[in-house]
Amino acid sequence: MITIKMAHGINIKKFLSLNLLFFLFIFCISTSSQASEKSWLGVEFRPLTKEFIELNNLNLNPNKKLIVTNVVRKSPAHLGGIMPGDVILSLNNYEIKSAKNLSQFLSQNPKDTFVKVSLNRNGKEIIKEIILKEYPDKNFKVEWVLITSKYKDEESITKVNY
Repeated sequence: MITIKMAHGINIKKFLSLNLLFFLFIFCISTSSQASEKSWLGVEFRPLTKEFIELNNLNLNPNKKLIVTNVVRKSPAHLGGIMPGDVILSLNNYEIKSAKNLSQFLSQNPKDTFVKVSLNRNGKEIIKEIILKEYPDKNFKVEWVLITSKYKDEESITKVNY
């Protein structure tokens, strides 16, 4: 094995490995602080599937969108006028087709970001304006707008809170 020594007798292999460790340490710190600052909308939703529409007798077309099934009180969604039954079309013109799309949008937009939310409400497209908040900590007690969901559950559909 060949070791290269820099000036003043520093082993370059050790120097590079220490720099790599320092970089990884800084990267881990920066990503962990970003994760705790994830922004939050304050909605529960489900994919708008044919099965969900039929089960709940909704007058909607199945598409790759999300239907809001509940809203957290005093959340950005609640303060902005988003209601259960709204179908999320886009956020700042970023089309929302799945939970993954929504999660990506929230991870790319920090708290205090102004967002124009395009919704389908009762067959009409409307725009609501909200300001994202920081994702609540684990001790946050959720208080829903609807005490009991007006939608029937399907075992294959999981509730997600964003």
